[in-house]
This record gives sequence, structure tokens and C-alpha cells, in this order.
Amino acid sequence: MAYLIMDITMPLTITRRAIAPAWKCNLQTVSRRLKNLPVKNLPGAGKGRPHHSYQLADVLSKVTKSIHIGPLIRAAQDDMSLNVGSGPSVMASAERLEQWLTVPMRQRYAAVRNAMTASLASARGGAAYMPFLETLNRKVLLHSDVLRHVVLGLPNRISFQHFAPAFALVNSTYEPEELEAAA
Repeated sequence: MAYLIMDITMPLTITRRAIAPAWKCNLQTVSRRLKNLPVKNLPGAGKGRPHHSYQLADVLSKVTKSIHIGPLIRAAQDDMSLNVGSGPSVMASAERLEQWLTVPMRQRYAAVRNAMTASLASARGGAAYMPFLETLNRKVLLHSDVLRHVVLGLPNRISFQHFAPAFALVNSTYEPEELEAAA
């Protein structure tokens, strides 16, 4: 059963209607494959039904054929935001995507994590973000440019020296599991 998410930031999103041609299947098949994923309902055109929008990271975690990865990423809409959101659903999306990664993808992700950590450690005031480092390193996978680099193997376009402090400023929040661990 899909559940509704209200008013969260979703850097790379894709509608059910865009997924169907990427997977070369019909809307019912898409709905069946994604039935347990968080969904955001967007208003339909005119009196049409609402468009079901998913975070691309969630959809990718359901991909079983590598030929579907590129078309999904090309069909996704990018909000160009540094903010990837917060809360249990965002952390769950990042975790699902991380578990789905193949070995070469994990190697690129490890390089991204290392670059984030080194850039934050050397940034002015970066020490203030160290308590959030694990959360930030997990959330960075959801950023559109990072996701494209890690999943598709595209060249890394990010200068982490500048990106990491800005990303940390926007995305450094305690997540519920961190609060429980601190108690």
C-alpha cells in the first residue's frame, strides 16, 4: 500500500506516467511494482486524475534490469535544490538506494563520501557539521548530481570544496535515529 507524502523536497522526481515508457510497461504494472513506495500526488491537468510522483532514488531501488536505469534518470525532473529533505522517509530512501548499489556504484559512492568528509573537515566552521557527518554522507546520495555520478558513472561535476559546506548547512538536521542514539 502506497502512502502519501506531503510537502517534502524531492530533488529528482519521476511521475508514474514517465516511468511507464522507461520501463516499457503500462501504468498498472508501474503501480504494482511501486505499491510500497512513498508517493506524492500532484494535481492533474484539468479534471484529470492526480499524477503520482516518486522520488527517483526510491524507484531506482526497484529496478532489476540495468537497461532501465538511464531512461529513468533521463525522464526524472530535477528541482536543482541542495535540500534533499529530512525525516524518516528521506533516510529510508537513501538507505534503500545505498543497498541497491552495485560494486562499481559503491566505489563511486565511497569516493563521494570521502570527498564530503575531507571537504567538511577542511572547511572554515566545518567542525560544526561533524556530528551530522553520517547523516550528511547518507543524504548526499540523494542529491541529483551525486546520484547521476554514482549510478550512471558520469563524470563528477561537483567541486566538493564548495559544495560540501553548503550541502551541510542546508541538510544538517538530527534524524530520529540519531536522537535515539544520543539518548
